[in-house]
Amino acid sequence: MSGTHQDITDRKAAENVLAEREKLFHQMFESGEAIKLLIDPETGSVMEANLAAANFYGYPLEVLRGLGMSAINTTHPDELKRLMERAAAAQQCKFTFKHRLADGSERDVEVYSAPVDLMGRTLLLSNIHDISERIRSDTALAEAHARLEQQAGELAQSNEELEHFAYIASHDLRQPLRQVVSYLSLLERRARSKLTDDEITFLGFAVEGGRRMDRMIVSLLEYSRVGRKKNEAQSVSIGDAVADALDNLKLLIRDTKAVVDVAAELPKICGDQLELSRLFQNLLGNSIKYCRPGVPPVITVSVEQAGAGWIVDVSDNGVGIAAEERERAFEIFHRLSNTENQDGAGIGLAVCRKVVEHHGGRIWIEDTSCPGCRFRIFFPAPPSTKGAS
Repeated sequence: MSGTHQDITDRKAAENVLAEREKLFHQMFESGEAIKLLIDPETGSVMEANLAAANFYGYPLEVLRGLGMSAINTTHPDELKRLMERAAAAQQCKFTFKHRLADGSERDVEVYSAPVDLMGRTLLLSNIHDISERIRSDTALAEAHARLEQQAGELAQSNEELEHFAYIASHDLRQPLRQVVSYLSLLERRARSKLTDDEITFLGFAVEGGRRMDRMIVSLLEYSRVGRKKNEAQSVSIGDAVADALDNLKLLIRDTKAVVDVAAELPKICGDQLELSRLFQNLLGNSIKYCRPGVPPVITVSVEQAGAGWIVDVSDNGVGIAAEERERAFEIFHRLSNTENQDGAGIGLAVCRKVVEHHGGRIWIEDTSCPGCRFRIFFPAPPSTKGAS
């Protein structure tokens, strides 16, 4: 007898290693919730799929295995074959497709494909991520952005129309109104001796109504101009704004013997000097105008730090504002019950609130321990000086 033998220990070891690797690959492939497909780029068919893929596409595993990718992918077959060849020649590729499910519905997916060598064959290991909700969210966001741009354009057009209205109101509307008032006054002077007392009173009402309408137009124009300047906000001293307001009111202060006490140091904020001066002129002017009979106005302007900003108080000893009217006090053309006999258009506090809001702040009215009114204004500190006075 004669025979031969061959040592196959190394080959058996290599086969065992290969078998272990293949077993590990299948365990990794089939585990988890990730959708995975093993695709043959030459035939364009699914070689292997995991349970997550079967659940996603709605096919039984035995049907999904061997299914052509053209039945799943809505991309044209020729283009799909070209992309699979490209993925097989690269290290990793990312694609965005629409995949068709078993029920005919379509889902947006991201596919990450990488070539793997399995038993001498190059296959594509593809991880599929369902991005349908993200696509819908992105689409909704894009539509919302488009609507926002459209609204911004409409707002810009509305602003232009408002500017045109302001021009008309300041010229075309006021001119005939002044003419009516002028001729009514002339008629009263020339025919006064021929008119009865009631007729003279009626003419006086008409003249005063016309003058008040003119003041309302001017006030409305002032209100519409707040915040419409396109100048870049600058560092403005509230102290300077109060000083400007007091300078404009010096004759009224002298005539009423008003006393105005202003804090020695008032903060600086980002804003518009002219608008802030108008704000304090309206507040201080109201405190002087709406004083109690026989009581000289006493006004205090103080400040306190409040978080990332300051609260500026304007307090007086005047007639005050009833609690139930404090919110409505800032409405345009609203006249307070205790000021109906006073001269004014009822727009000063509306201008104040608009100025404060234009500066990112808030204005409100609080109780005082004594007769009078207390306006509180919160101004945010400039970004570089928050927390410092």
